[in-house]
Amino acid sequence: MREKTGHDGTRATGTATVYAGVLTMPTVHPLLPLFLALGAVFGALAAAAAYVISYAEYRRRRRRPDQDPRKMALHVALVAFAIFFAAATIVSFVLPAVLGRTPR
Repeated sequence: MREKTGHDGTRATGTATVYAGVLTMPTVHPLLPLFLALGAVFGALAAAAAYVISYAEYRRRRRRPDQDPRKMALHVALVAFAIFFAAATIVSFVLPAVLGRTPR
């Protein structure tokens, strides 16, 4: 496979570019790391709150003896974290489009 070179002498390999022997990946979105951090923090808070609330409810209203309230509450907490994390990721792409700005 032949390497492609740009007009500035850099070598492009697929979607990555090699500058002075260092492989750099293109930046996906400048706001993405910020929103991923926010999604992780608020997702963890939401997961903790969902776990505490659902554990108390499952423990009080257990239908069958073989149901484990901790395991059921953990599933609810994981879903809450996933929803907050996915929402933060989506907002990082939608917000600049709605505001009409392209992030730099």
